[in-house]
Amino acid sequence: MKSIFLRVLGIGAVSFLALGGVARGQTTADKSSDQLTAKQVRELVATATAPADHLRLSRHFAALAAKYESDAADHRALAALYRKAPTPSETKRPMAPDTAAHCDRFATLAANAATEARSMARAHEEMAAKHQ
Repeated sequence: MKSIFLRVLGIGAVSFLALGGVARGQTTADKSSDQLTAKQVRELVATATAPADHLRLSRHFAALAAKYESDAADHRALAALYRKAPTPSETKRPMAPDTAAHCDRFATLAANAATEARSMARAHEEMAAKHQ
């Protein structure tokens, strides 16, 4: 139990770096979804004891993973477009915003963030099951 909690806190620290930008950019429509604000996540992580708390965190991280997966797909699509019609930046300024390599990098980062968020969702599901 303690090792799962420590693992969740460790992974959570990494996830919070990504959470800040996502939570601040939420629109009114997003607030009705399972995604929480960074403040709500911090409070729940600090105080979660009931299964419902962990399930709420699990839903949040699953929603966050879905968003990151969508971002990764968008960047992959952009990379494919840049490969079909390369810009002068491809050779003059590698990794410039209008290059396939740039989009590939962000697709990888978003996919990695989605993997971490899914891991957090599973960890909180396990915690909820153990608290029942």
